[in-house]
Amino acid sequence: MSDILRSIRGHTDIRISYIMYETYIPYNQLKEFLAMMIQHKLIIYIKDEKTFEITDYGMHVLKLYDEMDKLLVYNLTPAEQSLNRDA
Repeated sequence: MSDILRSIRGHTDIRISYIMYETYIPYNQLKEFLAMMIQHKLIIYIKDEKTFEITDYGMHVLKLYDEMDKLLVYNLTPAEQSLNRDA
């Protein structure tokens, strides 16, 4: 979901095909993720334009995710950090 939010953040006129190519998520699975994210008010769908936008709440959730991700990386041992970078 963080990849989806990142692909939408800072852009306008984002269509599902753009998100699909940016995230490498298959169309059917992406539709399910987008529906769930709309339901939880992380993104909005503009029907007339068939585009997606990230909400303020979605930006907040992405910021929290990024902060949490940094904490998890810093708590890894040097060997684990090396493996994490290679992945």
